[in-house]
Amino acid sequence: FIAIVINGLHLLYLILTHQFQYNYVKSYSDTTLELFYLISTFYAGQEGSFMLWMFYGALLGLFVIRTAKEYEAPVMTVLTLSQAFLLSMIMGIQVPGIGVIGSDPFALVMGEVPKEGDGLNALLQNPWMVIHPPTLFLGFSSLIVPFSFAIAALWKNKYDDWVRPALPWILFSAMTLGAGIMMGGYWAYKVLGWGGYWGWDPVENSSLVPWLMIVALLHTTLVQRKRGSLKRFNLFLAILAYSTILYSAFLTRSGVLGDTSVHSFTDLGLYNQLLAFCLVFFGGGLLLLFWRLRSIQSIQYADSIYSREFFLFCGSLVLMLIGLVVLAGTSTPLIDQILGRPITKIEPDFYNKTTLPMAIMIGLLSAIGQVIWWKKNTLDNLVKNLAIPLSLAMAFTSVLVVFGMKDWGMMLLSLTAAFSLFANGQVFLKVAKNNLRFAGGALTHVGVGLMLLGIVASGKYDESRFVELPIGHP
Repeated sequence: FIAIVINGLHLLYLILTHQFQYNYVKSYSDTTLELFYLISTFYAGQEGSFMLWMFYGALLGLFVIRTAKEYEAPVMTVLTLSQAFLLSMIMGIQVPGIGVIGSDPFALVMGEVPKEGDGLNALLQNPWMVIHPPTLFLGFSSLIVPFSFAIAALWKNKYDDWVRPALPWILFSAMTLGAGIMMGGYWAYKVLGWGGYWGWDPVENSSLVPWLMIVALLHTTLVQRKRGSLKRFNLFLAILAYSTILYSAFLTRSGVLGDTSVHSFTDLGLYNQLLAFCLVFFGGGLLLLFWRLRSIQSIQYADSIYSREFFLFCGSLVLMLIGLVVLAGTSTPLIDQILGRPITKIEPDFYNKTTLPMAIMIGLLSAIGQVIWWKKNTLDNLVKNLAIPLSLAMAFTSVLVVFGMKDWGMMLLSLTAAFSLFANGQVFLKVAKNNLRFAGGALTHVGVGLMLLGIVASGKYDESRFVELPIGHP
């Protein structure tokens, strides 16, 4: 940790003092940048962002090493292995028979030292550049902790207790990564001109997919903690969540998406290293899971389909499927490259059509699941408690139809989104009266309902025009 901090402070010093004889400083900064933007050039390139990722990994390790208890040795082994791979990305050393390993952030400019740097991309000179990438990378980095606990459980052959120390980290990852994604969406809306807050760009998808996986894991770990079931599924999700982070890093940093993404990194010769990083963690995690599969005994229980656990599992399964569909679309350029076909970019329409049915399911499940969570799981109780929210949702959707909504898919999504909004709003008001501490889940799902309604309004029914503005004409 101390070595990483010293390394980072040294690079920051070179940036702040405009040492343009260093290639990284010359490539991303200049003497005209304001202080905050000058500091943000630290993580504007590949090498600096890897150093930020390493810093967060080491910082989180200081907390984990004090709290992991009996899981400390295997958890810290996995976390430190991840740090070793990240370190290899910035080594920049020549190895005989292999070539250059990593890209050196302290490499010198060849030839004459320039008097001025290339500067920061104009699109990046925005206040969100100061807070969005650090937040996003904190989310990226924190996903190693649930992964490490899952591997530790498989390593020690103990599958009951790992979710308890891992759950706060799962929550932390979902929160920080989700916050980073929302910042990025707002930034895109303000600056990039995609025609909205979300363009299904591969680089943006690469942060969305792991977030969907960790949110799915958040729900199913609650089931395991309460009932002792879904142990295998939870271990798989924990492995998948961090593995998709690594795969996303491979897609966006290997140069594969250079022609299909507006802000993919260029290839710096890290293709093989990034691929090895993915294969070691995803392949190693899956092999360990399959090896231990027979020894993982989940508690089986007979329960009705009206149980809270059933709906939590279904919701998590849908979230995972959305993530896998988005990942498949994002991987198309890589698949084309492997098969020797012309590289194509999947258009937003593909994602909109394939995720629409699953978004409808999310609205429905987030409404019913939360009501069941706080009420006895009988059909009569369920119908009684959902009657008012469903009636309000139907009335709301009817008003939208009267005002011109004709698309059946949008009608269904609006109906289930409004259903989720009203059902969770009802639960939130009831729970908050007794104890506000327990109202977080309902409030979060109120947000899900609002978000889905916002997606309907802005994604389908917004209007945009392209106009030319000649100089001198109002």
